[in-house]
Amino acid sequence: MSPGSPATLASLLLLAAATYVLGSRYGTRVGVGAALVAASGALELLRMSYPASAPAADAFCVTALAAATGTTPRALLAASLAAAVALFLRPSGAAVALVIAVFLLYRPERPWRARLRSARLFAGGCAGGLLIAQLAPVPASGAGGIGLLLIGLSASVVVLIFLLLCLAAPFVVPGALTALLMAASIVDPVSRVFVDERGGAEVPSFALIALTSVLAMASVDAVWRRRRLPRPDVAVVAAAAVLVILEHV
Repeated sequence: MSPGSPATLASLLLLAAATYVLGSRYGTRVGVGAALVAASGALELLRMSYPASAPAADAFCVTALAAATGTTPRALLAASLAAAVALFLRPSGAAVALVIAVFLLYRPERPWRARLRSARLFAGGCAGGLLIAQLAPVPASGAGGIGLLLIGLSASVVVLIFLLLCLAAPFVVPGALTALLMAASIVDPVSRVFVDERGGAEVPSFALIALTSVLAMASVDAVWRRRRLPRPDVAVVAAAAVLVILEHV
């Protein structure tokens, strides 16, 4: 897929929408800010070379994460289907799928039987995606980019800001959702290094941009509210705008 192809643009729209849903679990303003930052970073990443299936695979991966944090049976079904598509496009994403399964299995607010049923349904979708990937694998194409850090955030100071905000998230917004995003943010690049890059090409992460954008905006929102400063909505949007500008400097 070329950077300007309809499929690539549709993948980026899905990525932004899923990032918004994931961020809105913390609040609408967090969702808006995270979607802006993720979309901007993804656009910057398109300037680099990447496997053809990378944008779509990562978009469906983030969609699976967003849907898995929902509370309805439809959300669980959507998570299972999105994970199946993501794993079909990039089987090494099974590491993130495992993180989601553990989240569903140990979700504290639900009874054990409901958690077990959710994990089984999700695992079934993942197994289906992996099976189809084995029978009809998606051919890899394109050279890799840098798979470890936030692609598009080339300035070291911006990367440092992102890292600090993400590391602060477990302390300022503790909970199962933050634990899920932190785990996925760690597992995703590790799986790319030890699985994808062994195939001869580094795989850039659109998903990592989305996950860390949510964590960063959630941290800004939480710190602002804890200090009882005025207009947290303006603060989150302003922080997102600054990061968007710095992404393209």
